[in-house]
Amino acid sequence: MDGTLVDVTGVRHYVAQRPRNFDHFHRASRFSPPHPWVVDMARELHEGGVTVLVVTGRAAQYREVCEDWLEKYAVPYERLLTRGFRDNRPDYVVKEEILQRLLQDYEIALAVDDNPEVISLWRRHGIPVIEVPGWPGRSH
Repeated sequence: MDGTLVDVTGVRHYVAQRPRNFDHFHRASRFSPPHPWVVDMARELHEGGVTVLVVTGRAAQYREVCEDWLEKYAVPYERLLTRGFRDNRPDYVVKEEILQRLLQDYEIALAVDDNPEVISLWRRHGIPVIEVPGWPGRSH
């Protein structure tokens, strides 16, 4: 969600330096605006009969924040998949595990991401990726 559906530019400072404060980051993100083109794409895909799955690096304790944001911006989705409670492993590790579970029930046709390591993960599995600009240190 962060950096893809959600424009976290205004709250990124909470995690840009150490010590990172992910709690403040996630709680403040409820007020972050969307990336309109990503939300529009999710709506269009859903209207076209595509199942929209939201895979986020946010921990399970922020599930309600995620659901509230998705509802506020009317993002259609079938499932919201988060990392576990207090799981601090890198996003690409967590999302690899989530992907393996999803592949049991879904044919993944497309991913949308901003994190270069996660983009590489999707591509390694042959999943086309739409890259969202804005990842710190990455130019587009």
